[in-house]
Amino acid sequence: MKLYEILTERFVNLVSPQQREPYANVVWDMIRDTYSNHTSGLGSGTNISDLLRTPGIWKLAVRDNDVKGGAIYREHRGRKLRLVFHDGTSEGKIEMKRVMTDDIARGRAWGEFSGPLEKVMLQLGGKPVPNDLASKILGKPIAKLDTDGFHYWRSVGGNKFKREIIIGNPHTY
Repeated sequence: MKLYEILTERFVNLVSPQQREPYANVVWDMIRDTYSNHTSGLGSGTNISDLLRTPGIWKLAVRDNDVKGGAIYREHRGRKLRLVFHDGTSEGKIEMKRVMTDDIARGRAWGEFSGPLEKVMLQLGGKPVPNDLASKILGKPIAKLDTDGFHYWRSVGGNKFKREIIIGNPHTY
């Protein structure tokens, strides 16, 4: 038995495409379901092949051999949250929040947030990063900085702009 098979009572961290492959279809279905009611988050170029190949970590909450929820991180100035997902149950939503709390609120990861997920991350203890660092951290231009000192607007495709905030602990900024 491998270590990642033994540690199924907390979280399972998958770092290689070979480790991710057995979970790929289940995770992909959960991602699509989780983002189906949201207008942002799941980029139009996102597909399961891309997620399998992108360096980073899939962090899954597994209970009784069932994936309940989790998060996908990519490597960018540390662990950057890319996608979160759950199985649609109350337990799955709680497990998804546990994954994010375990990493972002404890300073091991970071992400860009807006809307309901931003509120959740701040309630869970995530620390906002000053907006004047956003362009450097993201490596992308920022259209406008909010006067609150944390939010910013950036282009998310063509002429569409989105108000976001960085929460967590990006490395080397």
